[in-house]
Amino acid sequence: MIKPVTFQGCFNFNANLYALEVRSRFIDQSKANGYYKGYGNELAAQIVGQKIQIGTGAFLVQGRMCEITAAELVAPQIFDGFVGYVVARIETYHPSDDANCSLLAVVNRTYEAITLEQNDTYAATADNVNTAYELPLYSFEISGTSIVNLKKLLNPVADYATIKTIVDEALEKAASAVAAANTAISAANAANTKSDDAVAKATDAVSKATNAVSAANAANTKSDNAVETANGAKTTAETVKGIAESADAKAGNAETVAAGAVTTANGAKTKAEDAVSKAETAIETANGADTKADSATEVASAANTKSDNAVSAANEAKQTASDAANLASTTKTQVEQKVNDLEQQIGTKQGTTVTLNGTPQATFEGGGLIDENDTIIFSGGEA
Repeated sequence: MIKPVTFQGCFNFNANLYALEVRSRFIDQSKANGYYKGYGNELAAQIVGQKIQIGTGAFLVQGRMCEITAAELVAPQIFDGFVGYVVARIETYHPSDDANCSLLAVVNRTYEAITLEQNDTYAATADNVNTAYELPLYSFEISGTSIVNLKKLLNPVADYATIKTIVDEALEKAASAVAAANTAISAANAANTKSDDAVAKATDAVSKATNAVSAANAANTKSDNAVETANGAKTTAETVKGIAESADAKAGNAETVAAGAVTTANGAKTKAEDAVSKAETAIETANGADTKADSATEVASAANTKSDNAVSAANEAKQTASDAANLASTTKTQVEQKVNDLEQQIGTKQGTTVTLNGTPQATFEGGGLIDENDTIIFSGGEA
C-alpha cells in the first residue's frame, strides 16, 4: 500500500507550497528527487519471476513525499530484447489517495524510445489542475522471457549531509591555511632579516659587477676580433670546401670514365685476339692464293701464245675477206652494166627474144630482176 503524505487530498492543505519548501533544501532544486536513507528497506528491489518487487521506504518526486509501507509488485510486458523502467508516477490533484502516487513499468526497444510524462508540478495551478510527473526508479532489460540487469537509478536524499561534508572540508582547509599563513609570517620575518644581509651583499656584488663589466668590455673587444678572424677563416674554409667539392665531383667523373675505359679496353683486347686469329687465317689463305697465282701465270702464258696465233689467223682472214669484197664489188658493177644494156635493148625492141618459162615475150618488164636488196653469191677463190 502507498500512502500520500504531501498531497492535496481532500483536506485543506497546500501541498504545492510544501513541495516548494522541500525543493529549496536541495542544492540542485530542479532535481528534488531521492529516497531517505535508513528508512524502511530504502526501496530495495528484486526480480520475482516476471515481476519486479519494490521494498518499503520513503522517497521524494519533485519535492512531493511518498511512502511505501508494504512491498509493491510491478509486472512489465515481456518482449525479448526490450528494455524498461520502473517508474514512480505522481499526480498532483486527486481526491483518492491511491491515484496520487503509483508504481508502473514501461518498456520499449531502447531507453531513448521510452516517453515519460514530466510536467511542471511546481506551478501554482498544480493544486487545482491534475499535473503528472513520472520519475524512473530502476532500469532493467528483458532477455527471452526473463528480466535481467535490474539497476537502481534513484539516489538518496543527502544534500544536507553533502553540504556538511563540504563545509567540514572547507573548515579543515581554512585551518590549514591559517597555520600555513602563520608559518609564512615567520618565514617572512626571517626573510626580512636575510634580505638586509642580502642588500649588503648585493652592494658588494654591484661593485664586483662593475669591475666585471669592464673586464667583459675588454673581452667583448677581443671577441669581436676573434669573430672577424673566424669569419675570415670561415670564408677561406668555404672556398676550400667548394674547391674540394669540385675536385670530388671531378674525381667521381674520372672514376666513371676510368671504369668505362676498363670496359672498352677489355672489349678491345677481345677484338684484338679475334683480329690475330683472323690474320693467321688470312696468311694461310694468301699462301694458297700465291700458289694459285703461279698456276694462273702458266695458264696466262699459254693463253698469250694462243692469242698470238689467233691474231695471225685473224689477219689472214681479214685479207681474204677484203679480197672477196673487192671481187664482189667488181662483179656487181659488171652485172649492173649488163642489166642496163639488156634493159635498153628490150626497151628499143632490137629483136632480142625474151622468154619467160619457155614462152617468148613481146615486151618484158625489167624492174624486179635485180634489186638493191638482192643477194648475189659468187663462188671461187680461197675465201
